[in-house]
Amino acid sequence: MRHTRSLVEARGETGRWAGMWEEHPHPAFIFACDGRELHRNAAARRLLSSVRQSAAEDLLSLVRRAASRGPATTVWQGKAVTVVRARPEVQGAAHVLVQLTPAGPDTTAESIAARWRLSAREAEIGVLLARRLSDKEIAETLGISVWTVRAHVRHIFAKVGVSTRSELGQVTATVPGLGR
Repeated sequence: MRHTRSLVEARGETGRWAGMWEEHPHPAFIFACDGRELHRNAAARRLLSSVRQSAAEDLLSLVRRAASRGPATTVWQGKAVTVVRARPEVQGAAHVLVQLTPAGPDTTAESIAARWRLSAREAEIGVLLARRLSDKEIAETLGISVWTVRAHVRHIFAKVGVSTRSELGQVTATVPGLGR
């Protein structure tokens, strides 16, 4: 990672921002507009080196998505992960901050599972559907195939008694934590 850091510092303005983020207590990343990672701070390096490579790749995927699209929240490695663009684009680089907190039970998923007799996975996908994620985004978030997501969505629709995502949104709007 030393190579990446020195590359950022050689780029002037982005290097100054990298220096600012270096000692931040939360993992922070800087990405170029084309998605290339320009810098990760000490907290990010510690976090990524403390987990398996596949888990690190999952987190980096979330971070890249937040850099290009905006905030994301999910559960990763037993922690609630909130990924936000920490500041607007500066000199063609997106600054992304990752906040990790212990994940408590997902009472929203539990409540919709109980209400419509959904399996734990269907409830998890139902929450993500209510948050307007696409099948592809759900698959990436959960580390499953798009085809598996689509099968779960069909089962959810059948159990809830709806046939479209809009109808599902109207029905789930009454569940605390899922209202649009």
